[in-house]
Parts: sequence; C-alpha cells; structure tokens
Amino acid sequence: MCICKVVEIENLTKTYEKGSVKALNGVNLTIEQGEFVAIMGSFGSGKSTLLNIFLYLGLVFHEGSELLFFFIYNYF
Repeated sequence: MCICKVVEIENLTKTYEKGSVKALNGVNLTIEQGEFVAIMGSFGSGKSTLLNIFLYLGLVFHEGSELLFFFIYNYF
C-alpha cells in the first residue's frame, strides 16, 4: 500500500470584492491518504472559503449537517 498525497495545495489565495478582501492568502496544505483533518481558526480566517473550494473541486460533499470528505483511495 502506498502513502499517497490525496490533496496538495500550494500558495492558494482567494480574494473577494475586486481585490479588497483576501479570504485566503498563501495557504499550503497536504493531506495524505488515510489522514483525518480538522480545519480550525478564528472568525473570518477562511475556513468556510477553503471548504467551499473543496466542494467546488468535488473533494467534499454535504450530507445533512455533516461535511464528508470524498477521496478515492489508491492501493498499490
């Protein structure tokens, strides 16, 4: 079995309102196969923005009141 990178984000930036509000600035994140990840931070730190990007990319789906990560595991 291979320990594979499932998600790798480098220098992710998300700006709203024509450049006036940076919701994410230089985010780096690696999630490897089998890891459990919690996204924590203060109010306005970009948690929801990051999860919305994951939703848009199809890495997360919403079921009721829970967000579930949906990754395809590769076994070698």
